[in-house]
Amino acid sequence: MGLMWVTYTVKDVLLVFKLFFLIGFVVLISSCNKSSKSTSDTDTGQNSSDSDQISKGTDQIVADVCGDQSTCQNGDGCCPDGCTLENDDDCACGYTMDITTPQAVFRATFESGTITPDVSVGTSPELVASKDGGDMVAVENPAADFCNPSSYVLKATVPAGYTRAEYQSPRFPTLNHGYIYTWREFIPLNFFDDMSLDWLTRAQWKTWPCGTGQTIDVSDQVCEGGGIFNDFGIDAHLGSFRFRAVPDCHNVHVATHDYLGKWSTYVIEIYWTQSNDGYYRVFQNGQLLVEESGIKTLFDGFVEGDCDMYFAGGLYNSWASDERELLTAYFDDYAIFDMDAGIALGDVCPTCAEQLDAGTSGACSLDNILPTVDDELVISRFENSCEWNVGALDFKETVEGKSSLRWDHQLTTRLEMTYPDNTSVLDFSNGGSTADSLSFWVYNNIEEPDNSMVLLMYSENDSTDGTDYYYVRVTFDFTGWKQIVVPRDEISVSRTPSGWDQITSVMFVISGWDCTPNPQRVVYLDDMKFTNTP
Repeated sequence: MGLMWVTYTVKDVLLVFKLFFLIGFVVLISSCNKSSKSTSDTDTGQNSSDSDQISKGTDQIVADVCGDQSTCQNGDGCCPDGCTLENDDDCACGYTMDITTPQAVFRATFESGTITPDVSVGTSPELVASKDGGDMVAVENPAADFCNPSSYVLKATVPAGYTRAEYQSPRFPTLNHGYIYTWREFIPLNFFDDMSLDWLTRAQWKTWPCGTGQTIDVSDQVCEGGGIFNDFGIDAHLGSFRFRAVPDCHNVHVATHDYLGKWSTYVIEIYWTQSNDGYYRVFQNGQLLVEESGIKTLFDGFVEGDCDMYFAGGLYNSWASDERELLTAYFDDYAIFDMDAGIALGDVCPTCAEQLDAGTSGACSLDNILPTVDDELVISRFENSCEWNVGALDFKETVEGKSSLRWDHQLTTRLEMTYPDNTSVLDFSNGGSTADSLSFWVYNNIEEPDNSMVLLMYSENDSTDGTDYYYVRVTFDFTGWKQIVVPRDEISVSRTPSGWDQITSVMFVISGWDCTPNPQRVVYLDDMKFTNTP
């Protein structure tokens, strides 16, 4: 009996020891990750779904920032011994931001615990624009991390329906002016769960109505009509920067990768003009997402003064749900800088400027989109946002170079390469004449051996009936990355193509050709070229 009593006592001691170890581990993780703060008790209107969003969001931040490290590495700030949020935020975040420069014409940090902007040159049309129950309030940062250690942020909530909650700047002189717009946003990890989303915009550049009491009809000068000139939208997979000055209309889909459950920072530089020397650049977390130059950025009917632009950020959307009462997102550090005052991109986002200085911007241009290298003929590196009609550059899932192209099959059944009219996509006359095989990389997320997509390379022959093309079938019998290599003389042929030097169109299709679209499928493409096999 005595031995049995001692045995139980040892078990009890071990149990207590394990309990204290577990408690100590939880405390250690909490001290490492300061994103565990919850919203204040005075923050009303947050239902249980919103609370779940925040807790999942902070878990995601811990996983991405700290990983499984147990010690400090190069001052990355993610582990306890000697690493602090205050001292290591830039290093841990991976990019640098500074919105304190005095040239800001508008700045709102919300560190006062109110929604009043810190700097506002001029009078906002309406500081908060709300519709049908939308609301904005300053709250404690629910997920402070290395990229946004702020104490207070702006919380936006919108009920179901056609609703809005937007934070608005004053109008600023626009014609022939350049501005830099910045903000941070936190979209909870399960933001898109249990709801049906028609559309959602989280940043807008507004001109409508042009002037007090005056309405100017510019519907034929603004792509897709309406009064919101440009906007920055988002869905569960992609961001979309919509630019709407006729004739330079763009709806550029960009992969805002890893944006859920963590703070992301956006920087947009725009030169507003009715001439053809306008431009814009869109950055996320110091990484260039898309760039356009040599374009009109204001519509022809823009009236200086009456139509001057103002910025709005927050939630503007149409959605429905049987289970959700509110959508909630968080925003911070809105700032606008007038480049005519001497401010430059490097003053606000040094990391953004360094990328441009290094020549890694890749302006959206059809010039030289098909470079040849030695004995290879490159079809696409998937690093130019205007090479393809849809899809989004992705800077995380890559095999070669800085990016791949993400293709969400729910968005479209055809991915087509763009090129100057009547110009051959392929040119075997310079460095590619000896290439004997077609090679490209495909990432597939769903294994489905009975399904496929088809690569088509059109080479029309006017002397024959029907469509002439070469084609390659890619069967989805794998997941992850796979290199597809097909000898040129084994590529399938339909009818009588004019030849490899007469390719005028390249596209991937998932409808027709015995393919069945799967809306859940996401494909990434990288490094497509003709080359020599070893």
